Amino acid sequence: MKHRILLVLFAALLLVLVFGACAERHVYGDWIDETLATCTENGFRGHYHCEHCGKNFTVEKIEISDEELVIPATGHAWDNGAVTTPATCTEDGTKTYTCTNPNCGKTKTETIPAGHTFGEWIPGTEATASTPGEKGHYHCSVCEKDFGEDKQTELTDIVIPPLNHTYGPKNGEIPATCTEDGKRAYYVCTCCGKFFDETFTEVAEADLTIPSPGHNPEWIVDKTATCTEVGSKHQVCTVCGETLQTQEIPMEDHELIGWVEKQEANCGYCGKAAHDECKKCHQYFDQNGNKLDTIDIAEEPATGAHVYGEWIVDKTATCTEVGSKHQVCTVCGETLQTQEIPMEDHELIGWVEKQEANCGYCGKAAHDECKKCHQYFDQNGNKLDTIDIAEEPATGAHVYGEWIAEKPATNDEVGHVGHYHCDVCGKNFDKDHNEIDNIVTTVWSPLV
Repeated sequence: MKHRILLVLFAALLLVLVFGACAERHVYGDWIDETLATCTENGFRGHYHCEHCGKNFTVEKIEISDEELVIPATGHAWDNGAVTTPATCTEDGTKTYTCTNPNCGKTKTETIPAGHTFGEWIPGTEATASTPGEKGHYHCSVCEKDFGEDKQTELTDIVIPPLNHTYGPKNGEIPATCTEDGKRAYYVCTCCGKFFDETFTEVAEADLTIPSPGHNPEWIVDKTATCTEVGSKHQVCTVCGETLQTQEIPMEDHELIGWVEKQEANCGYCGKAAHDECKKCHQYFDQNGNKLDTIDIAEEPATGAHVYGEWIVDKTATCTEVGSKHQVCTVCGETLQTQEIPMEDHELIGWVEKQEANCGYCGKAAHDECKKCHQYFDQNGNKLDTIDIAEEPATGAHVYGEWIAEKPATNDEVGHVGHYHCDVCGKNFDKDHNEIDNIVTTVWSPLV
């Protein structure tokens, strides 16, 4: 019993700690920004949320219920819509509406029912002995068709024939073709054999004729004519496709380049007869326009003796690489021979004695240098891979010389700061032997 009482007291204490923790002070946490409502989803007002008791509060720390936090969804705001597919007499159309709310832009569609556009009911008229009548009907102003009272049954013929003839069945129209006449729709009285048109007006049979329009011809080239072959073409009707006739296309004229006089035989070619040549077919012709099978003159064979032209340099020789050249025949253009061009001599600048190592450079061997290729050579003309003497590294010790006093700048002349100057590497240093990048000074002068 005592244990049960202790458990009850402990549970009560926990309830007090949990639900009574906010009795004196809430733990609000960070401000939760407002979430705007959309067309389809609710939003939420900005608020604080107590992490202990789970309640919500306004910016003034006033408690607010969950229901009051909700910003209801706005719902779509549809525009007046636009017809995207117009309806016809027999097929439905479509109208599209767009939501005008910011950041939405969603659409919905609505069916536009198909349907005929009828005017008022057109009453029927009775036929007489000589005058046709007309059945009562609705008329669609869009598709121009006629319908019965139910607006569903299409009437293909609303004419009531006159009463004094006994009309046989309607004879449908026979369209004219390119070669045969056609015939308009008509009726024949079974009693008297007279002919009547679709309005039951009496006509002569000849007046029902639809004259044949004849063929609509068009030429089609089957083979293009050239200056060596005739061409061909045929004529077809663009309506019925019948081939009407075929014709030969005459050969074109030759397009001559220009008269070439007789050419004497040379090293590579035999003699050539005087001729003209067609630019298109490359056949040869004499002065009378007669075709020549060949312009080669068999009795004047090629001489075989070439005429050597000047040497043509292909690669110029340098002091490090040989060159090359070739010689061609000035008559036939054949390459006759090729030769190597020897390397040029080196153009030495002048002998340089051995240089001792200094502050910036290792020792340098005595040498000469080529002005053109910048390679080094010893006294015997042997090429040196390097003039650096590895056993005599740079000393790193500058030769400062005397202190050079400061020279103030003037309006007419630049000055310099006081410094030491190394006669070996040419660098400048301050009194503490720190290197100076720039020793020049100037006088500042304002713009006038």
